[in-house]
Amino acid sequence: MKNNGLGRHEFHNKRADGEVSFLVTKTLLDHFREVSSHCFERACEDASKVYGLFGTRDNLVHTIDLFREHYHQAARFDGEHHLNDSVIVHSLLPIIQRIDDRQNGVSRPVLIIALSDRLVNHSSGMRKAIEVLSERYEVHISAAVDYNSPRKAEDVFLWCESNLGVPVWNRVMICNHKNLQLGDYLIDAEPEVNGGQDFMGTLIHFGSDSFKTWEDVLEFFSRLGGQ
Repeated sequence: MKNNGLGRHEFHNKRADGEVSFLVTKTLLDHFREVSSHCFERACEDASKVYGLFGTRDNLVHTIDLFREHYHQAARFDGEHHLNDSVIVHSLLPIIQRIDDRQNGVSRPVLIIALSDRLVNHSSGMRKAIEVLSERYEVHISAAVDYNSPRKAEDVFLWCESNLGVPVWNRVMICNHKNLQLGDYLIDAEPEVNGGQDFMGTLIHFGSDSFKTWEDVLEFFSRLGGQ
């Protein structure tokens, strides 16, 4: 940044006290450097309690690699350096909900979505549906990968990160046997493949007469009320 960020800057949001700007001085920078130098002193002790969210379009800070040297819970979200309402609702709040559930011992019904080409072709609606369903369910993504093409698993993770966002962060699994997965619900466009028809929970056949669109799926789960 020009002049190391020294000078007067405007607040991005309105403040209750009416102030519209603040001054960055050399003394303030020195204090910031002192505080920052202690960031990782308790990393081992607090590792399981620390989450880092990093915008994929952040053009100011690029520290995810440094963060991951000390903490393993690093998630990327589609956004810039400054948060907006969409990022707060769809990326920050899902992480807060996970922390809150863990602290309060809350267990939500498990909903598994089997990734397939048909669902990928409906990825925009799929993302919106997952954002809604994640408020009441623990949503996981399941994908099958050819045993002789293990590198395709990385493609699955990267696609989910780019297209489905934080709600499925750290909840993507590679499994070629849907019938062995434990969950309450399975949304599957190809239940005849890899044992989807033998899933032990409730099967939602995406594309069938009852569930032609993601709107139909959301209507079904809204009636369940989180059960």
